[in-house]
Amino acid sequence: MWKNLKETILDAFWPKRCVNCNKLGQCLCADCFSLIDILREPSYEKFRHLDGLHAATAYNDKMVKSIIHLCKYNRLKELAPHLADLIIAHFKLLDNQTLLSSRLFSENQGCSDLIVCGVPMHRKKLKNRDFNQSEEIVRHFSEEFGLFFVPGLLLKTKTTRPQAELTKEERMENVLNAFEINPLFKQLVKDKEVLLIDDVFTTGATMEECAKILKQNRASRVWGAVVARG
Repeated sequence: MWKNLKETILDAFWPKRCVNCNKLGQCLCADCFSLIDILREPSYEKFRHLDGLHAATAYNDKMVKSIIHLCKYNRLKELAPHLADLIIAHFKLLDNQTLLSSRLFSENQGCSDLIVCGVPMHRKKLKNRDFNQSEEIVRHFSEEFGLFFVPGLLLKTKTTRPQAELTKEERMENVLNAFEINPLFKQLVKDKEVLLIDDVFTTGATMEECAKILKQNRASRVWGAVVARG
């Protein structure tokens, strides 16, 4: 109730405008959303720890890149649901091409043994930004499919340099042993499948390291899904 009242008051005094075309109404209007090229195929390459990757868009799409940057660095938390919608649209376009997409839309198989989580952020960085954009994306995505979302399933225990500044080899070294499973949920992932969601996948160093930790704690499979692939 209070959340809806607060949003109503904010919209009255500071109405939302599309970050791309400045149209009143939403942070990303339907017309601009429709201009984004949604990928229709998952990545079939071999990963060391991930069992598969789903990327909704390409990071070289200027609008997508801008929206991700605004969400992360300008702290526009309200853009996170729109980023989640891109991943949702990607899965809808797959038309049951993959095991994961068929399960998400199957009334018979269901996803009772599927856990969804976001790539964690170090507590110092989280304090500075106020929210983890990956977990906000997961929150909206999991609500769409009725999935079991576990905030804080993984913890980032080591401060790292920004990945964008590093080479592929440096990125792998940068995130090595940077994550661990939350002791509260250590038994939760045993024999479960985990869908790990993030905003961008470039070399895959971060998601692979997270997937490694989940596999070490006996997750049966770890899937990756991202808004954009670099």
